[in-house]
Amino acid sequence: MVTTPVTPTEHVVLRRHLYTQVALDDTYKDQSESSTACDVIKRTCQVSPKCVGRQALNYFPVAKTLRGYKWRQWVFADITSGLSVAFLHMPQGLGFGLLASLKPVHGLYTTFFPILVYLLFGTSPHVSMGTSAVIALLTAGLVERETEHFVSALGVNETLSEEELLEYKVGIAAASCFVGGLILLGMGILRLGFITNFLTKSFIGGFSFAAAVHVCTNQVGVCTQSHEYFN
Repeated sequence: MVTTPVTPTEHVVLRRHLYTQVALDDTYKDQSESSTACDVIKRTCQVSPKCVGRQALNYFPVAKTLRGYKWRQWVFADITSGLSVAFLHMPQGLGFGLLASLKPVHGLYTTFFPILVYLLFGTSPHVSMGTSAVIALLTAGLVERETEHFVSALGVNETLSEEELLEYKVGIAAASCFVGGLILLGMGILRLGFITNFLTKSFIGGFSFAAAVHVCTNQVGVCTQSHEYFN
């Protein structure tokens, strides 16, 4: 009779004391002292070289990325992907510059310079920064509205050339972008990014679809009825 060999098994024997919830709380209760508001503020405002270095890495993640970057393995692939994304954004930037009622070169500016800022302060290596059709349309609406007010405020004998009118449009667009940047900077300093957790998928999906419809109807020239809900 042939018997199959029995594979030895390993056993772990645990011997622990049995506790009720009350006994567990009494035995392993928290021995730390309660912190007052003054203690929390003191620890938060405490300055040390280690704390300064840690905060610098939090605000400038590029330093942490460069320290662990594998140049020989990643640099060629990153250059290739960067050039591919750049060739994709170039025609988009030209088109969005016209969509914002500005010169096409201004669309290239808004494609290139935000990447330089994100290089220092960004945390994700997979984010594609660039222009947006919705932002371009909103900027165009603001630019055209303020330009009409400016032209209507001129005297009868005063005229503006195309270059002067374009410079005024560029100033309006730059001012609106600057104010928007200040708002985003304040929200970043106050760590208000958690607000996006309350945006539901249905809200984001509806907003994205409505933005796409708005861009298409604006470019085709379809007149849609607008409603002023706040007037």
